[in-house]
Amino acid sequence: MLKLPRMKNRVFLYLGGDSYPHDLHVEEALRERLDRRPGARFYGQREFCDGDFGFEARKSALQRACGHFARSTVVAIGRSSGGRIATQAAVEGAGLTTIVALGYPFRAPDAADDPSRTRHLAEIRTPTLIFQGEADVYGTRAMALARYPLAPAIRIDALDTDHELRLTSENWDMIAHRIEKHADDQSWRARLVRALSRPFRHPH
Repeated sequence: MLKLPRMKNRVFLYLGGDSYPHDLHVEEALRERLDRRPGARFYGQREFCDGDFGFEARKSALQRACGHFARSTVVAIGRSSGGRIATQAAVEGAGLTTIVALGYPFRAPDAADDPSRTRHLAEIRTPTLIFQGEADVYGTRAMALARYPLAPAIRIDALDTDHELRLTSENWDMIAHRIEKHADDQSWRARLVRALSRPFRHPH
């Protein structure tokens, strides 16, 4: 595990797709916008994955990072297979406050459905926001909603793009704003749940 500081209120952990670093533009666009908020820190895939970018290795690295930042608001952001890793890790018990997936790989192009890609999405309880391109060859918002059972914790927003997410600066500004709002909403709910779970003490 790479050495990471602990004292941050909000931590963004980014996982790229299988083509990483070909999709590094996504990580860089989000880092530029999310890392500048006071009390927040953005970690790219190279910073918390120890050089092994295989599927299971990335999932293990994410789970370790969640434990490391257990006292922070932890937001996992994953492009393509990175989103699949984050959602599977959450179902397996990783301490994530919320998840953001960009271009979720619902189904490989010209291939039959693979249940391992989507089965866990019916069970996930961690609030999950998916940005899905209307021209994504791995599935669109309409296809995903019609074809797969999705848990109430999942919301899918459509984008006018494809799986590569080549977006304008203005579009990245919009996505970053929605990610921060999503994280703000879940942080507030998590604090409320913790407060309500504490035993009530009568004043003396």
